[in-house]
Amino acid sequence: MSHQVKNIVLLHLFAEVSTENEAREIGERLCQRLNAFGKQKICRMKPYWKTPEYFEFSIEIFGANLSEDQIHNISAILGGNWIGAGRNLVWNFEGDKTLIEPKLRWASLEHLEE
Repeated sequence: MSHQVKNIVLLHLFAEVSTENEAREIGERLCQRLNAFGKQKICRMKPYWKTPEYFEFSIEIFGANLSEDQIHNISAILGGNWIGAGRNLVWNFEGDKTLIEPKLRWASLEHLEE
């Protein structure tokens, strides 16, 4: 019996918004831009305990052809200056430098294999 590896890219985000609906709208727009990489699911949406004016959420991207290298292609679509953090990429809001969604304040990209 062979075990099939699932490739998932996890995009974790913090947005400066006041409602879950605003955060979900940002997530849905991002999902539309990421369609080429596979199916997406918005999950773990909740107010950020440390900064009440932020919502945090994740977008899981599922695709047979996803690889660790794809996080660089995904980051290029999202814009911004991403920094390598081990095998992950991290983006921080600085001044007027934003991603394609201007209310995002922090993001990370991670390739997972299950």
